[in-house]
Amino acid sequence: MHDQPGSHHRLALVKSQAYAGHTFERVRNAFWRLVDGTTDVELTGGNLRVGGRHTGMVVAKVQREADVWKFHAVGAPIQAGHPVEAAEQVAPYL
Repeated sequence: MHDQPGSHHRLALVKSQAYAGHTFERVRNAFWRLVDGTTDVELTGGNLRVGGRHTGMVVAKVQREADVWKFHAVGAPIQAGHPVEAAEQVAPYL
């Protein structure tokens, strides 16, 4: 499959604590990683040092334009206990 000129590919990275029954108020030493699934190499990552009553966080957006991937930090809290619940809240960052 070839990309059409001007086509864009975007992916939002979300970290959730809801599966463990926690909000970020109770989480210590939370982190996220972006790993190349083919080579298993960590491309980037970071610590989540912010607390709060939210159960998830949109940590970043990865966007491909032509042959170049670009990374953009986001850091926006969301309330979601399941990926389906997160989808609508993540949409504005795509």
